[in-house]
Amino acid sequence: MRKATEHLRAAAKYVASFLKRDWNLTDYPLRIRRLRSEHNVNGGGPIKWDHWNAQIVKWPQMRGGGRTREEAYKKLLQQFEDYKRGGSVLPRPGTVVPLEFCPTGEIETYQEFAKGFLKRILRLDSDPLVVLTDDSSLWHFTLFHEVTEDELVARVQAEYDVDVSDIEDGNLVTIFNRIQRKNSQA
Repeated sequence: MRKATEHLRAAAKYVASFLKRDWNLTDYPLRIRRLRSEHNVNGGGPIKWDHWNAQIVKWPQMRGGGRTREEAYKKLLQQFEDYKRGGSVLPRPGTVVPLEFCPTGEIETYQEFAKGFLKRILRLDSDPLVVLTDDSSLWHFTLFHEVTEDELVARVQAEYDVDVSDIEDGNLVTIFNRIQRKNSQA
């Protein structure tokens, strides 16, 4: 039933999109839902996952997540506005937007280092099953591992003796690059 309703909303937004030229987030069909899960990770205690996801229907990469409905919507709105300000052509509301994959050329040079880094910083017992791209951020892990950005910065400082607090976007390639530079100077 939910899928049928989403398709109807998408069709209505598509038809309405011909009445104006400058689309805003409210012109798109949205899906906002609460996601709850509990998993045992690597033989340890359960990780409870309870957060909200806001997404444009039929545009899977345009989404925002947060601990509350409002936070998820706010992050979706920010991503949408950033996309719009970046000069990208907006897809017509209600149409299917194919998935685009981020490049991985830079992060692949750190493949082995990344496994150890994620084990140490996220404190996982075994190899993490994670897909990393050149745009991956350490901050992406805050929701799933119930840790703050400040805690992750402190862990990197303690583990590698490298300050990454000035890397605002938490980009892993930038962080790995800094750690490697420090190691090569030592």
